[in-house]
Amino acid sequence: KLRLFHELPHHECIVSVLETLFDEPVFVHPRHILHIVFPGGDLATTPPHQDFHPVRGAQNTWTVWTPLGDCDAELGGLALARGSNRRGFLKDNDVRSWNLIQDSTEWAFNPFKCGDVLMFHSLTIHRGRDNLTRDRIRFATSARYQPVNEPVDEAALGVHMGCAKWEEVYSGWETDDPLKYYWKSIDMEVEPAYHRRARKRSE
Repeated sequence: KLRLFHELPHHECIVSVLETLFDEPVFVHPRHILHIVFPGGDLATTPPHQDFHPVRGAQNTWTVWTPLGDCDAELGGLALARGSNRRGFLKDNDVRSWNLIQDSTEWAFNPFKCGDVLMFHSLTIHRGRDNLTRDRIRFATSARYQPVNEPVDEAALGVHMGCAKWEEVYSGWETDDPLKYYWKSIDMEVEPAYHRRARKRSE
């Protein structure tokens, strides 16, 4: 519910880089994610995956991962499979199970300082790294960005994991806060949620 949490992805330093990349206006998905990894929590470490599977909408969507504090090698962080964005859209289960990860895969990682960000395309294979500390929690956030003229999946307009409704998130904000429901004033093509469509096809 913290306004600062929802404001951070709109920071001009981040958006301006993506506007240059897309060469057109950027749409910031309102579905921001908070990542919390406890010490020794290897079972909760995110396995390899491509973000396009849960995000859908436009393939030309980019993720911006931001550590909320310094993140050294022991605390973990995020690693990218170098060159994996050129492999196309892969089967999610085969990526998460490591079946499509070659032994020769080079995992790019660098320690982060507070204020660093990591930007990558939705087809880039990436994974979390274990928190090997004894007494520190890793906090990070990720947000998604795409060209405003490409379709967006309806689910990307909701609160992450459906853990709350926007009315609850905004309950302590100013009534006329411009961040509230900002996407409703943007003329975009909204596709029905992919996972809901997939369930209907399987019924």
